[in-house]
Amino acid sequence: MAIMPHCVVCGFDSGADVAGSVEFADYNPGWQDPSIDGNPVIGWSNSLGVTAPDGVGLFCREHLKAARKLRRLRSDEAVALMSAGGHQHWREQLRSFFGRP
Repeated sequence: MAIMPHCVVCGFDSGADVAGSVEFADYNPGWQDPSIDGNPVIGWSNSLGVTAPDGVGLFCREHLKAARKLRRLRSDEAVALMSAGGHQHWREQLRSFFGRP
């Protein structure tokens, strides 16, 4: 059974569909699918738990806009900001992350 695409922030808590993906600062445009002796590796995932290159996250409609605004951060930093203390307050989290009131 294949793992379905999921929002890396909420995991589709609201029953939403994947709305899009975001390439963050740690994305490598030269990335290639993993393979062993030319055979594709099955069942791999990136550090965010999705089958996509490192630095790419999948997001539901509710989180896609916020993720795009954080694309200059590393993927793990952006998702942590959106997840910490509830994703509703990501702007306040971002301000505190950069030391601004």
